[in-house]
Amino acid sequence: GAAGGSDAEATAADWKKCDLIAKILASCPQQSLSPESYYKDICPQRVAMTTFITMSREHPELAPKYLLQPMLAPLHRCLTTIEIPENNMVPGTILVTEEELSRCVEDVFKVGNSSL
Repeated sequence: GAAGGSDAEATAADWKKCDLIAKILASCPQQSLSPESYYKDICPQRVAMTTFITMSREHPELAPKYLLQPMLAPLHRCLTTIEIPENNMVPGTILVTEEELSRCVEDVFKVGNSSL
């Protein structure tokens, strides 16, 4: 029906926006040392954080479940260990790796700085 057509058109327009953004991000600026150094810097930061922030703004009702909870999962595991009785903890058990926790803190920092 007509509504289905408008949904399809809106979806196509959204994909065109995504394609345009991807082309812009894929264009290595002249001031970069090399395409490799540009991609190394831009990919983990701008693409992920811009997408994260845009999705949060577009669908704030979905952000907690699909964006915030997964990003904060390592920190949440650290906080919920308080609920585990000490006699149930096996010595040497690693609840969160240093890498996971560092990544979590870095991501929170990036989102906080990107959304200002």
